[in-house]
Amino acid sequence: AKLHDLQTRTKSSFSQLIKGIKNVRKEAKKREILIGSNTTINKLNYKYLPEIGKFLIKNKIKNSEFIFLDPTGGAHNNFYELVPRINEVSPYVKKLLDIGIKNKISHWHVRYLPFCYLKGYENYISEKDSPFEKEIHLGPEFKNFDVEKSRKNIGRIKANNCRYCIFDEFCEGVWKE
Repeated sequence: AKLHDLQTRTKSSFSQLIKGIKNVRKEAKKREILIGSNTTINKLNYKYLPEIGKFLIKNKIKNSEFIFLDPTGGAHNNFYELVPRINEVSPYVKKLLDIGIKNKISHWHVRYLPFCYLKGYENYISEKDSPFEKEIHLGPEFKNFDVEKSRKNIGRIKANNCRYCIFDEFCEGVWKE
């Protein structure tokens, strides 16, 4: 609760989240739909990813994306406070993915992390199996109706060695920042 409220900068937002999950679960049961979640991986929470995963499992969230922070907007302005180093994050991401694998969760993926940091977990990286051609992103502060097109302009780079990797076609590299 403390970590969630810190990240949202809203007191009692974790309590609101729990109430929201309960309300959505009632509706989901009626309609036989899965409840999904997106968790942004950042410097404040990456060490808690396994606990976050256990929380999601406990709350029957069976469609989850764990998204490495996109360093734009506030994250760009506070880069060193919010954006973790990939090599520090990857061991926690692997533990998180193991939780989804152990619980046989059908969609338990990470996004925006290079394949080379997650050897053995390549099938759990969204970019491998999730083309963005039909995806849209909508939120209170943004609308993106052409994710595939905009992804080409988001500032990712690859090392020269990447072209020899079997995942070069899918992997988008790292943020330029």
